[in-house]
Amino acid sequence: MNKPIAAAALLAACFLASCSPETSSEESSASSEESEGISLLTPSGAPTLAFYDMGSDENWVSTSDATSIPPSLKANEYDAIVFDGLNGLNVLKQGATNYKLAHWITGGNFYVVSTTHAAGDAFEGDETILSFNQTGTASVAFNKLSREEWDWDYEDSQVTYLDGVQKVMQTLVQNPGSYDYYVIAEPVLTNAKNQLKAKDVTLNTIYNIQTEWKDAGLGETIPAAGLFFNVNSYAEKKDEMDAFLERTIERIDTAIEEPETVVAALNEYGDATAVQARFGYQPNLVTALQGNGQDRFGLISSETDIGTNLEFANAYQTAVGGAAYDASLFLF
Repeated sequence: MNKPIAAAALLAACFLASCSPETSSEESSASSEESEGISLLTPSGAPTLAFYDMGSDENWVSTSDATSIPPSLKANEYDAIVFDGLNGLNVLKQGATNYKLAHWITGGNFYVVSTTHAAGDAFEGDETILSFNQTGTASVAFNKLSREEWDWDYEDSQVTYLDGVQKVMQTLVQNPGSYDYYVIAEPVLTNAKNQLKAKDVTLNTIYNIQTEWKDAGLGETIPAAGLFFNVNSYAEKKDEMDAFLERTIERIDTAIEEPETVVAALNEYGDATAVQARFGYQPNLVTALQGNGQDRFGLISSETDIGTNLEFANAYQTAVGGAAYDASLFLF
């Protein structure tokens, strides 16, 4: 097991990638694993792979509106909450919260893509870039790598920031040549690629930001979604919450190593529309992105050496010149 990393909520709304309308578990009659008895709030999108067999669990609320999650980190409504880990830690730093970070679920799933340039093309200096959430992890990591590792020389004015990765996709699909480069995240990237393919437009991957981050010696990956436990709940039902955490880690490993198991559970939950609404993606995307060991959803395996939860967070903070987090914000 891995040893268990003030941004506005909007910055994290699509950092976790791929959103869909909020749904309750009652919208599908298909069965999944029996309720584990832990009340859980998550954004839809990549992190829900860690709960792939809990579609019909009435204790789990998934929402496409990630901006609604930070207030819950200051309340006591849920035993566990999944949120962008760094932004969640920043909420915890403000005080008046009973939550602590218990585990990392995903690392980054960010990419630089282009319809007008190919991998290996020289950066000429006058190109334009579209990214999302200027102070969010994707954009901060991109700016560090592009300027310090790729030797891209550009003015700040050459980068446009939108308030979510979905909006980057919309611009990319509607007007593919409007920018030279796009910073985007999975599984939104594959959705965009499929839509562009239907228009006979090729979308080239220029950089895998996670690979570049690791190759630069900055860390195994980039912190993304974190699982936060309510410390009051943990004190009251430690055994149940420890078991829930263990099952979550097992599901993460299964989603990396056996994506067909995930697809089967999603299909058992409901049709593609129901799965999209509940989880934030359709089963075929899991096959495409997790097959053959790709793990393009960016899950963090129990075998990945990220150090402790605190060390993982602060390695990123050190790399980007941010303030270190205090150990008191972490449950493990």
